[in-house]
Amino acid sequence: MQNRDLQPQVCTSIVGNNYLQNYLLTRFLRDELNQECSCYKNLDEFRSTAKRKKDWIHLVLWDCKNLDVSGIWQTLENGFKSGSSRFLITLFNVHRKLKIEQDAVSRGLRGVFYEDEPIENISKGIHMILDGQLWFSRHILSKYVQETANLENRMNIYPILTFRESQILFDIVNGFSNDEIAEKLGISLHTVKTHLYNVYNKIGVSSRIQAAFWAIKNL
Repeated sequence: MQNRDLQPQVCTSIVGNNYLQNYLLTRFLRDELNQECSCYKNLDEFRSTAKRKKDWIHLVLWDCKNLDVSGIWQTLENGFKSGSSRFLITLFNVHRKLKIEQDAVSRGLRGVFYEDEPIENISKGIHMILDGQLWFSRHILSKYVQETANLENRMNIYPILTFRESQILFDIVNGFSNDEIAEKLGISLHTVKTHLYNVYNKIGVSSRIQAAFWAIKNL
């Protein structure tokens, strides 16, 4: 019970100019997530709240409606500390033609929701992000990894990882759950968890999402 009390509180925030749409979505998410959800017209309003709730984890849906690629990245660089563990930054209302998914992965963002995204997908994606996962397709994650490094090169650069540990780390980046990894590799769930524990210790991280970001950044 004490450990539960020590866990940081979490809130979801939608930040952007489309206030009416975002307000209605906020009310829906509040019921779906059973947690605090708020919407803000601009970054200054959000900053004021985040400053008061400095010990909270903030899942931020940044509304990218009518923004081009340069506008999205400029806003993020000026306004959000996406590398901070306090802020889980996710792009929202993104036009599919922008094709910014791989850039979003490389910048440490947690996911992308498109402007035609079904509302049930938004709810599902938020649940996954809060659970420490990424909301990108496996195709996007696989493509990003394949374009930056292959498994053989990675093993040469990071010999501290065993072949099996590297396989599991690769599967984490590709979005597989522990159960899926166990079935895919033909090993027990306990063995997967043991390998993950060893990977965390070797690369100096403490969570699944940190391990994924470490792999994306370094491999």
